[in-house]
Amino acid sequence: MRFLIPIQAYDYFKKARFQEIRACEGLLLTALEFSADQTEGIVLYLCIQDDRIVQAQFKAANCWAMIACGAWLREKLQGCALSENFEKLESVLIESLQLPAHKWYCAQMTVAALHKIKGRWQDQNKAAKRVP
Repeated sequence: MRFLIPIQAYDYFKKARFQEIRACEGLLLTALEFSADQTEGIVLYLCIQDDRIVQAQFKAANCWAMIACGAWLREKLQGCALSENFEKLESVLIESLQLPAHKWYCAQMTVAALHKIKGRWQDQNKAAKRVP
């Protein structure tokens, strides 16, 4: 059976190229998410300065949808405040890329990586505020 990639997803897949994070003068945080069988995954890198995402990058392999999700997220996160509410991000991502239902897990894993980073960032901010 032949499967066609939605054009919106293909546009992000096509322009997805990993670029090294330039010298990050802020806080560099990373998160990994892998599928249950460990064959697909995404690594998300964010450089954060004063609550703002100044650089976003990702690495993904073995799945066109995962690569498209990473590229879409990278583009949308640049300049965002990490304190923003990302509750509906997964559904927006699925809708924007018009992902078929069997590829929704790619959006779920990509957003889960973002939530891991946000949690670590919040923990570090709380710890820094407690230090006299």
